[in-house]
Amino acid sequence: MADARRHAAWEHTSWICAMIANVNRDPKRHPRPYEPRQFNPLMASRDRTDAIRIDKDTIGDLKKAFTPYIERTKGQKPCHPAAPS
Repeated sequence: MADARRHAAWEHTSWICAMIANVNRDPKRHPRPYEPRQFNPLMASRDRTDAIRIDKDTIGDLKKAFTPYIERTKGQKPCHPAAPS
């Protein structure tokens, strides 16, 4: 019951947020109206169309992002031991 109440509250809040965003929206910068699901964190986890898909074209960006960390931590002991396999 608490979960249903939380979902209902977020649905209500997301509609209000979308309405406020659409009232203040610049149609030239953002031609499509905002949708309530864009403001609802419970819905966003189900439907991630804005996620970046990793493929052969974007893997280079991922490597660039993590290479400095890998180089900086090379040779250091991990914070936690690896799980036994």
